[in-house]
Amino acid sequence: MNINKTTVMLLLGLVFCANSIAQTQIQLSSESFQIDNRNFYISEVVDGRKNKTNIGYTRNWSDKKTDITLEPNMVTAIQNFANLSLPHDLNLTPIILKILYLNVKEERISISKKTARAEIKLEFYKEDALGVKKLFEIEHYEDHNFGDFSAEEISDIYEKRIRSVLRHCFNEFSQKEWQNEKSNTYVNRQTLTNPSEFEKLSITERDPLLKWINIISYKRMNSKHTEGWGVSYIGFSENKKLILPFIYSFDRYRIKPESLKNSNYRSANYFTPSFGTEFYYKLFPRVYTNISFQIPVGIERLRDNNGKKSNNFIIGIASSQGLLFIPKSDFGLVLGAGIYQKAHTSKIFKTNFGIELTGGIKF
Repeated sequence: MNINKTTVMLLLGLVFCANSIAQTQIQLSSESFQIDNRNFYISEVVDGRKNKTNIGYTRNWSDKKTDITLEPNMVTAIQNFANLSLPHDLNLTPIILKILYLNVKEERISISKKTARAEIKLEFYKEDALGVKKLFEIEHYEDHNFGDFSAEEISDIYEKRIRSVLRHCFNEFSQKEWQNEKSNTYVNRQTLTNPSEFEKLSITERDPLLKWINIISYKRMNSKHTEGWGVSYIGFSENKKLILPFIYSFDRYRIKPESLKNSNYRSANYFTPSFGTEFYYKLFPRVYTNISFQIPVGIERLRDNNGKKSNNFIIGIASSQGLLFIPKSDFGLVLGAGIYQKAHTSKIFKTNFGIELTGGIKF
């Protein structure tokens, strides 16, 4: 098979464009700020990160992760920022700045809100006649909340947060009495370029950035007297053990013909939107036991034995208990099974209980 040169160049161009689109590039703005009693400037920036390919991710319209990079590269971007923020002065101490960790990320935290987070871990070094001395280490993070219809560009949000965490670390270092400390240890100059093993900050373990989970589910319900189906939306912020999601559902079910034989009605159908909450408790990885409480409010449609139709307003309470499998992936199949109980203002059966089987999509 012959492939001409034009076709090859076109294919390479498409691949290059696809890779370019899959990245968000950030350029740090120049900023001059005041540090009280400043006694240093940044003479050198060293990239000591374990992962040097990007500085994190954002999420596009389909909730897929898009890599973020600093332009033209991380070392140059931070060095340029430091040069203007902390101008060189021969009367001040030159400091080597090692970036151990720099990460930005974005997660949805509710139905309509997102959080952008910038995390950083730095080491400050001084070089003298005896070698390179470690003076200070710091880690810090900052969050920024914004809505789905925010006018802010995500690249601007991250750019401001990166500058803010750098300012914080520079200020903290300037306040430390490192000039007179004798306990600071010397390190080999070559070890500065060794990649760190840090993959997350210790201070964020107490405040993880939790992802908002959406589930659309379909269930089949069956009891001694009724049968039907329901669709639900479930939204929650996932954590390690206990989850308290919001749930909105719509159920449609009917009373079985054999259960109407001794009544005055030929048919009975129910349409009940409901809202409430659920409690998910993790039993095993990705497997939860769930208990739901909802308030169904809807219509009972009856046809009596003479063919006369009537509609009645109904309200009640409902609960269910069962097991639920939620996949770890961003998109996947949800499966569940359980039992349910209902009590409402029906003219035929005011209480009901049965079993339900659930299938859904997590996104």
